[in-house]
Amino acid sequence: EFELQSADGTKLKENLTTDADGKLEVAGLAPGDYKLVETKAPTGYELDGAPVEFTIEFNQEETLQVTKTNTMSTGSVVLTKTDGQTKAPLANAVFKLIDEDNNVQENLSTDESGKLEINNLAPGNYQLIETKAPTGYELDTAPVDVKITFNQKEALQVVKTNIKTVVSGKVIAEFVDTKGNKLAVEEIHTGLIGNKYLTKAKEIKGYKLLKDPMNKLGIYKEIDQKVTFVYEKNEAPTIVDPKKPTKPVTKAKPVTPTKPISPSKKPATVEKGNKLPSTGDEFPYGVIFTGLFASVVGIFLLRKTKKVSK
Repeated sequence: EFELQSADGTKLKENLTTDADGKLEVAGLAPGDYKLVETKAPTGYELDGAPVEFTIEFNQEETLQVTKTNTMSTGSVVLTKTDGQTKAPLANAVFKLIDEDNNVQENLSTDESGKLEINNLAPGNYQLIETKAPTGYELDTAPVDVKITFNQKEALQVVKTNIKTVVSGKVIAEFVDTKGNKLAVEEIHTGLIGNKYLTKAKEIKGYKLLKDPMNKLGIYKEIDQKVTFVYEKNEAPTIVDPKKPTKPVTKAKPVTPTKPISPSKKPATVEKGNKLPSTGDEFPYGVIFTGLFASVVGIFLLRKTKKVSK
């Protein structure tokens, strides 16, 4: 809500409220200097009493446009640090606060009551990570998740415990790629020897979890234990340009059969008829005629002999 004032602060109109589009219109103003002063902020936003000054000109034809912005109301978180066994408060534990954009606030310490209060936090997700444990206690870097909600009314309460060195076990969770390169800061989990522990994989941009270790869940021991989460890099997607069609694969041309090799000599042809092929010798016509003549003479003499005998 706003009120309209003259340049000297005299109240002219009040209870001027913005509509669903965030707009407020004041009509019928005489030429002169004015200011709009916010008297009530929207729910979840901080009141800003700085006046919006403006001037109505003589014979003004167009509506004057002015703007006013509000910031979201901030929230707060209170962390309480205690002994893991006795629940007694622990002073001088040092933390850092990391927001979603990896901006860091360092050297945040618990007081004598074991409390650490952080105010003026914009709505969003944060993590509190211990960087120094109280004297005689194990460092525990497992993050404490903090979520500041819109229009938060009361401070968020979170708790972090520490275990004394003489009775605690330690589990170190590391996050590496397939070549052993570190992808994120390792986490140190502590707990009473014999108690159960549970480690969780992180979401790492550009990578996916390849190997979920068998010992991500176990029991704290006197010796330090290491849990290794292995990631592999995400494969880049194949981008196909619809404006540039891919070149079709050219099919291989069929092989043309080669012509048979012609023989150097043509095969012999056999002509029809009774003529025998020539061998180079002359035909024995004389011998044939002599034989025929002898046969005729013999037959003639034989017939003549038979007639005489009768």
